[in-house]
Amino acid sequence: MSSCIHKGGQDQMQVMRALMDCTEMTRMHVDMMMRRPHGRGHVPMCAKTCDICAAACRHCAETRRAMAGATM
Repeated sequence: MSSCIHKGGQDQMQVMRALMDCTEMTRMHVDMMMRRPHGRGHVPMCAKTCDICAAACRHCAETRRAMAGATM
């Protein structure tokens, strides 16, 4: 998060939003599992949020490699 804030830009904002969503979804998932260990209806939504975060992070990494002149 601090790296994204420091660098700024639209790509960084996308990554920051994805990280915040993933963090919040994971926190909510853990809380719900503590209250309802057998209720797993929210698990697919949590997994989807994590997938979105991973995609945003991969995009950010690819962009940084390109900026550095590294091969992807």
